[in-house]
This record gives sequence, C-alpha cells and structure tokens, in this order.
Amino acid sequence: MGIGLFFVIKANYHAAITLIQDGSHYTLLLNKDVSFLNKALLRKFILHIQDNSTVTIDAGKAKFIDQDILETLEDFLSTASDDNISVEVIDLYGKEKIKKHESMVIVQ
Repeated sequence: MGIGLFFVIKANYHAAITLIQDGSHYTLLLNKDVSFLNKALLRKFILHIQDNSTVTIDAGKAKFIDQDILETLEDFLSTASDDNISVEVIDLYGKEKIKKHESMVIVQ
C-alpha cells in the first residue's frame, strides 16, 4: 500500500503543473488539483522563466488551487514587471481570488 501511495503522489506531483516554452513565450498550465506538494515544482518552473519574456498562466483545467500555490503565483506576478516579463492569467476566477497586477491581463 505504501508503494502504491508513492506512485500516486509522484504521478500527481508531475502532472499537476506543466511549463511549455516556445521561444520567449512560456505557458504555465495548472492541469488539475494543485496542492502545496507542487510548490517546489512551481518555483522551479518560475526560476526557469527568462527576463524579457511573456508568460501565460492557464488555470482552466484546475479544479482546486491551494493557497500556497496562489501565494507563489502572486509573488511572481508582483515581481514579473521588474524583469520585464508580461503575464496573462487565464481562468483563476472561482478557484481562488488573486490580486490584480499592472502587468497582468485576465481572460475569462
């Protein structure tokens, strides 16, 4: 049972967040329930994003987003303009509320 639990957690850890890069455009997909277990992976992906790029954060497939994940995204959004990163956020409404930032466009 312990081994089965390990594989379930491992599969959900990697499947919950995906980062796709196309040149200087990044798409950060929140694929399903994103819990605090995914915070380290999210931070790793955020650190991978280069200056002077465009990021789309798409939460359209997520049913639940943990508060720790939202805080990490909020920190990224508040500092993105310092690195000349423009951010578009898609479909966070209804999952949790997130503060609006100047460098962000909300699409619903």
